[in-house]
Amino acid sequence: MSSGPSALASTIWKKASMAITGLVLFGFVLAHMAGNLKAYQGASKLNQYAEHLREMGAPIFDHGQLLWVARLVLLAALAVHVAATIALTLRNWSARPVSYAYRKSPETSAVSRTMIVTGPIILAFVVFHILHFTTGQAHPSFQPGDAFGNVVSGFRGHLGVVAIYVVALLA
Repeated sequence: MSSGPSALASTIWKKASMAITGLVLFGFVLAHMAGNLKAYQGASKLNQYAEHLREMGAPIFDHGQLLWVARLVLLAALAVHVAATIALTLRNWSARPVSYAYRKSPETSAVSRTMIVTGPIILAFVVFHILHFTTGQAHPSFQPGDAFGNVVSGFRGHLGVVAIYVVALLA
């Protein structure tokens, strides 16, 4: 057996970790989007959905406990995803410290080539989104328990906030 890197330090393991955590994060985004679309059904539907998230797992879990478990799983997936991304990027850069004189990568998509920029934009947006709609620190008129009211007041008349969300969605 060769004396190569350990399994956890291997490029394949890092890429597999990124794929798995990417799927977890993507699944969350799809579920989150589906839930947020309830806003188009009116205040009661969105607020019922938000309350359902806090009551998930009852009676085994208390109010909001399973939601915090889900948040911790997402945070762990994000941490693994970012750590693997940084490690692979640094490994890639150190493998070829001198750039190619001419670079043409037809086998890579524009999305994959811009992830180094869009990833941090999305990460910053997630932090802002949590402060805006989960904890309320970035929302001047946040009302706990009123998801619909928070969405409406969080965007109405706040073009800067709308711009943040548009840039994040484009990223």
